[in-house]
Amino acid sequence: MKIFKKILTYLGVLLVGTVLIIAVAAYNMTLTMDQITPSGLKRNPSYYITMKDGINIAVDVRLPDTYRGTEKLPTLIRATRYGRAYNPRLMYRILVLFGKAGKQLNHGLDIRTFNNEGYVVLRVDARGSGASEGVRDVPWSREEIADYGEVAEWVTQQAWSNGNIGAYGVSYDANTAELMAATKHPAIKAVAPLYGYFDPYQNLSHPGGVFDDWFIKMWSSAVLGMDTNNRCRGSALKCWYAGLISDGIKPVDGPDGYEMRRRIYAERNNQQVYSAVKGANYRDDKHGKLDVSFDTLTPFARATEIEASSVAMNPWVGWYDGGTVNGAISRYLSQSNPQQLVIAPLSHGGKHATDPFVQGKQAPIPSMPDQYRILADFFDPLLKEGKDPSTMENSIRYYTFGEGKWKTTKQWPPKGIRAQKFFFDEKNTLSSDAPVTADSTDTYTVDRTTNMGSRTRWHTIGGPAVVYADQSAEDKKRLIYTSTPMEADTEITGVPIMHLYMQSSTKDCAVFAYLEDVAPNGKVTYLTEGMLRCGNRKISETPPPYKQFGAYHSHLRADSMPMGTNATEYLTFPMFAISAQIKEGHSIRVAIAGNENSIFRKYPLGAEAETAPPIFTISKGGMKASAIDLPFVTNPTAED
Repeated sequence: MKIFKKILTYLGVLLVGTVLIIAVAAYNMTLTMDQITPSGLKRNPSYYITMKDGINIAVDVRLPDTYRGTEKLPTLIRATRYGRAYNPRLMYRILVLFGKAGKQLNHGLDIRTFNNEGYVVLRVDARGSGASEGVRDVPWSREEIADYGEVAEWVTQQAWSNGNIGAYGVSYDANTAELMAATKHPAIKAVAPLYGYFDPYQNLSHPGGVFDDWFIKMWSSAVLGMDTNNRCRGSALKCWYAGLISDGIKPVDGPDGYEMRRRIYAERNNQQVYSAVKGANYRDDKHGKLDVSFDTLTPFARATEIEASSVAMNPWVGWYDGGTVNGAISRYLSQSNPQQLVIAPLSHGGKHATDPFVQGKQAPIPSMPDQYRILADFFDPLLKEGKDPSTMENSIRYYTFGEGKWKTTKQWPPKGIRAQKFFFDEKNTLSSDAPVTADSTDTYTVDRTTNMGSRTRWHTIGGPAVVYADQSAEDKKRLIYTSTPMEADTEITGVPIMHLYMQSSTKDCAVFAYLEDVAPNGKVTYLTEGMLRCGNRKISETPPPYKQFGAYHSHLRADSMPMGTNATEYLTFPMFAISAQIKEGHSIRVAIAGNENSIFRKYPLGAEAETAPPIFTISKGGMKASAIDLPFVTNPTAED
């Protein structure tokens, strides 16, 4: 018995000793964020910068690991409301010790690439988020954007700065990058808004006036967790383990960093996004309790300031990244800033390929490392060589689905595009000839179970790849019109425009239209879509705030028009831009629905919502012939 107790004692001592050795080794491990550069400066210091109104904004500096202290380097700023950096606990270092985690925490591929290319990268916690003080009742407030001008001034005063600044970011951070130009700080020469929202109302929250209930609710919940330093949304066990890995947002360096972070989170009381916007159905509806509408938060609303800055722009979007592609093209057509726009076959953030005609798993084109190297090539002449942004030539680089080719154009639509009208015809056909029957109609009872799946262009904003299943089963729930097979390979590049003459049995409704490719074997491939809330159909007499596609709907509350239940109304709206090759023998299909169950709010609202589903009566003949304008490439001139 005594021997057994001694063995247990020895084993206990050995275990404790082993744990202590592991803990000490892990504690003393040098992560990338702990490195000291040849200059003697820490590679990743963090600071508070005090704004003119007294608010402290947290920033992280990411120096190249080769920085010697004598170089003057350009700076790239990425400002975020998602946390500029995270603070590792001992368990994270233990995982690194055993090869289960990487040393490069807080130094993602973008930062590593830009550091290797000779840039200092500055990560900023947006006002009211992360370790920064302040309140954020709305995204991209004027106070938040003004902060970035002060941050830029701070950068120019640092010993490592050459005085030239660029900005970049994905999604929310894309808009902060674009809006930094509105500060008109002379050091900011170039911005790269990646997968951002030129018009958040149309490109994200209310495309066609139809509320994206799924995303706004999901995003609101996620940022609420961030704002309370409680990011975990899994099981209790998962969250407990996550707490061992990190205690959340990285505090700013210094003896008061942890106390500042604790106080900031204890006092934070940001407005919840979903509760602020769920009742806002029109552009001019106020954002929660504040006297601001959607448009005051948008890049396009600050076009005058952005244009005055003359900064060069390198926006990236994906064809299937929410509604961002139409916003990006509108920016290109509307603003005078030099622009090199990229429209890629990529999901939100560029992590996944999205060509619907490629079977199986696809590698992103270009790859993520190549995407950041291309961005470095854009920034180099402007921030390293000091070239004037006006020397940059405008261009749109875009990819054609099905053909698998990249093309370049300086104008949109590209040269050689001809709009071809296809009419809804008898026996659910789509015809290039106008119907001869004047009073022909089709009746469709809205199927409230229609569902595009869980990996759509709208879901990718939350992170996943875009994968649309064969739509043939869903098309049985929709009203469809299909063309005869194409006699040769045919390219569609541009913005299809819907023209619907219809009645609805309800005064409120939403119309969804899908453009599809139908293969000879019956497989139906999603190409693009468009939607319109019926009450927003009024064609505005005032000019749009930026160049748009098709008739302009203001989406203002004063312009709302209930449907006349006994009258045929005209609804016209754009789809989202597309470039796709329809193969010889394939047909084109338009599918009409009145509901999309996985994403968008159901219409009608209020008391009408409890009634039977809306019934649409679609007119097909005479002066009220429903149709779609398709932008066919008849004489390709874009460079490969």
